[in-house]
Amino acid sequence: MIWKRLFGKQPKPAETSAMQDQADPMAGWHPENALEEAMGRVTQGGDAATEFARLLLQSEVMLATPPRDTPEGARELAEDEKFDIFLIDDGAGGSTAAMFTSERRVTEAFGEGTRYIAMNGRAALTAVADMGVVINPGPVGLYLKYGPETISRILAL
Repeated sequence: MIWKRLFGKQPKPAETSAMQDQADPMAGWHPENALEEAMGRVTQGGDAATEFARLLLQSEVMLATPPRDTPEGARELAEDEKFDIFLIDDGAGGSTAAMFTSERRVTEAFGEGTRYIAMNGRAALTAVADMGVVINPGPVGLYLKYGPETISRILAL
């Protein structure tokens, strides 16, 4: 789908929630904010995954959208407003949502000028709970993949 078209390959299937394309997941990756700093610690184990999940629920995240669905500039969504988001291959024959922790990560994955909707992490996870999510998919460094069961556990925190 979009991922293969953009990068010429499929994301690798997840064996754990922390995924990487390189031996060193931090190679080439420089955290943009506190959420990304916490994300970088997930690979270290311990309570880092729970710390990241709690921070994710409170942080602003971005969901990339097709150009027709998001006009120029910022706007607020109505409470019951529907919107489309880019989906990427999940590596197992299905589709999953692409979520980002900064504007830079959106640009790294989909290019300059990509439209997105920014929202609270809890709201974004709720919106994609049934399909799963890859956080910060793209060509640089670390990304995380959460299936519906993991999202459900995160939302229960």
